[in-house]
Amino acid sequence: MRMIPENHKYYRRKQKASISLAHNLLHRIKTNKPPAFTQAESRLKTVLLHRGIRFIDDCGSANVDAAYFTLTRTMRDTVWILWNDHPEIALEHFAMDTLPHLKAVIVAGRALVKTEVLLGEKTKVLAAKSMRQAVKIALSVLDSEGDVILSPATKNIWLYEDQNALSVAFKNMAYRLL
Repeated sequence: MRMIPENHKYYRRKQKASISLAHNLLHRIKTNKPPAFTQAESRLKTVLLHRGIRFIDDCGSANVDAAYFTLTRTMRDTVWILWNDHPEIALEHFAMDTLPHLKAVIVAGRALVKTEVLLGEKTKVLAAKSMRQAVKIALSVLDSEGDVILSPATKNIWLYEDQNALSVAFKNMAYRLL
């Protein structure tokens, strides 16, 4: 069996990842805010840009912190499609912080009740039963310019086999409805 030397890039990558994880955890404890993400921009995909409305696929956001990071990076009017069927979703970061550009949260799944409790006073919380309905509602909320961000904030995708299937459904609905 061949051994990998300790100065190999595999070990350096693993060491960097553990340092980054520790740094993020310390940041979270000190500031009571979510950790910083360094590679999120590569996760975001602009699916369609039509008449000033940008459809952004963030299906790679595997947790609430990742979705929070995405929403704090957009400075335009934003509608967040929260495709999440977990009623225990931890949205406390959103309740503590104000996101003035967040015009509405469209929730598909059982996370609706908790989302309404935590965010109902700050922004509109609307329900959707399908991807088609979610995209239609998002278009009706945004007047002329803004971002529609699909971010499930979980690894388990509801009603779809995986993140890729959810991305394809979002892209197809965006193209069909415009």
